[in-house]
Amino acid sequence: MTRSDEGFTLAEMLVVLGVLALTAALALPVTRQSAAGQEFVSFSRALAGLLREARLQAISQNRDTAVTLDFTRHLASAAAPGRELVIPDTLTVTAVTARGDVARSTATFRFFADGGATGGTIRLKAGLQQRAIAISWLTGSIVISDGAKP
Repeated sequence: MTRSDEGFTLAEMLVVLGVLALTAALALPVTRQSAAGQEFVSFSRALAGLLREARLQAISQNRDTAVTLDFTRHLASAAAPGRELVIPDTLTVTAVTARGDVARSTATFRFFADGGATGGTIRLKAGLQQRAIAISWLTGSIVISDGAKP
């Protein structure tokens, strides 16, 4: 056995390290995008959960409850569950609901003791990602869908 057969040359090590560095550089943007995507999905689920809590509160306490989106303060709040969600600045949020429940900078979704609601749609957008949260006026059910149309 000669001395040259016992390991790797410096050139071979540099090639391997170069390939690893290139792989890491290509994977980093994908990791950042997936983290932003996870934040987007997580917020949409949390907002849907807040809406569901308000609906359950209305049914269990036999009184109307509401969830209000405040676009100026970047908050989604429900008085009955007593919770607030901060809307990330990276999101664009639009809402369609009953005419009387829309003001210049707020939109309110009301849930009734019978399980129904005023109904409407909340659209979330972050970059190319879009989600819609639809609230049925008849049943008060909340459905999250990908894309702009529920």
